[in-house]
Amino acid sequence: MPSVQKKVREALRDHYQKILDSNNWAYHILNPSNTITRIFNAYAEAEGDDADKLGKFSDGYGGAFASVQVSRKRMVMLYDERLLPLQWVLVCVLGILVILSFNFIPNHTLIINILKAIFGVAVLFVILLLKQLDELSIFGKDFNKRTANDILRIVDEKDAAELKGK
Repeated sequence: MPSVQKKVREALRDHYQKILDSNNWAYHILNPSNTITRIFNAYAEAEGDDADKLGKFSDGYGGAFASVQVSRKRMVMLYDERLLPLQWVLVCVLGILVILSFNFIPNHTLIINILKAIFGVAVLFVILLLKQLDELSIFGKDFNKRTANDILRIVDEKDAAELKGK
């Protein structure tokens, strides 16, 4: 279905190019997006043989688009459940209090000092992990960029062309 594929490719290319240009994986959560609508319209506007082929699968793709839309709405809701600045202050204060409270343990041996240092580093890493989860960057921005570039390679069929060339 070349006409449908072309429209879907354009929608996906635009979607992921905006992510790459903004360097923000949550771009379409924070900004309005018409990607799902464009893809649905590409299927709905199919004509001729393409429409006949799609007619066999119409029940399936209509339901699929509904679930994609529900998934997007859930992502927006999850993104809106981020920690507030006051909550971050509370987390940091509690982390500092936990680390300071371990200084009241008598330290007569090197082992206790090492355990206190390990515990302090662990508390710091937990706070950093919470921050990454809150920013949706737990795998880092490079991971997101590689994922977007990989999807664009699939959309542009670069992988298929390279395989044919070998």
